[in-house]
Amino acid sequence: MPYQTIVTHNDFDGMASAALCCVAFGLDRVLYTHPNAVSNATIAIGEQDIVCDLPCPLSFALWFDHHEGNLQDVLLRGGDPTSLKGKFLPEKSCAQVILGYCAEQGLALPEHLHELVVATNIIDSFDYTSVEEWRRENPAHILDRAIKADKDPRRSWQFLKFLTLQLRGHSLAEVALEQEVQNEYQAYLREEKLMLELLRECVTFHPEDREHQLVLIDLTRYQRQGPLVKNLAMIDHPEAMAMLLIKNQFQYGIKTTNLIFSMSLSIKANNLQHSKNCAAIFQELALGDGHPGAAGGRRTFSSRVELENSKWEICTAICKRFLAQ
Repeated sequence: MPYQTIVTHNDFDGMASAALCCVAFGLDRVLYTHPNAVSNATIAIGEQDIVCDLPCPLSFALWFDHHEGNLQDVLLRGGDPTSLKGKFLPEKSCAQVILGYCAEQGLALPEHLHELVVATNIIDSFDYTSVEEWRRENPAHILDRAIKADKDPRRSWQFLKFLTLQLRGHSLAEVALEQEVQNEYQAYLREEKLMLELLRECVTFHPEDREHQLVLIDLTRYQRQGPLVKNLAMIDHPEAMAMLLIKNQFQYGIKTTNLIFSMSLSIKANNLQHSKNCAAIFQELALGDGHPGAAGGRRTFSSRVELENSKWEICTAICKRFLAQ
């Protein structure tokens, strides 16, 4: 049965994974989505589709992933991971999983895609040795930041597909020079200045966090929310071990009483021996999932009062578990 569509995560790893699959399987039809859309079955995925960097759907042709929590979901619903077509490994990126699968299947990929996987491993696992290395301008960072520039959903999907199709036959360095990429990158740099100002307004620490290990970024007081890269908090707080972002979910521009939580380890943490695990905390609190270096999830509330009362309880629970790890 021929493959039909690549369904992939709408981030750098998802884009890179799609580029590999396009070349390996001769496809150019790609759909970009968020993990929640797969978990909640709000997106149609069929038995001819290749799924990358997303939860495992009930129907698919091949599934590639590296998130431990997604594998646990398969086990919880009685699935046998060894019988799944595709490949799962707790690698630094889904692109790395796909590269390994292609090698096993004898599917040759051009050298520039191997270089793309190396860059994706660093970006998706946040595998940097210093803030300076993370901030350095290079082709992979230009693409990643261009993806992060604020866009409406349709424009975001168009841009991700543009990158995916360009990377089939061109290197990161070549694609980074494209005018469309440069325009989005410059837009991101302008937005980044505003993000840094916002972070300096809203960053705080839990009273029990005396060493300021966990940066709390609470955006719930704002009536509007633009893009925010929480890792930018490391510029002012390089000694922190992690960042926790708390914000309202917006639907059609309207602020809801649903809270989104997003957590990631800092560069300092990534260069130390420790047992910190973001995904374990989110899984224990039934908030969401991820991997040791980063996790995300959300919680719904029936009223603003319930939200405010529960928000601090959840932040406290996360902080206590993080400090105890």
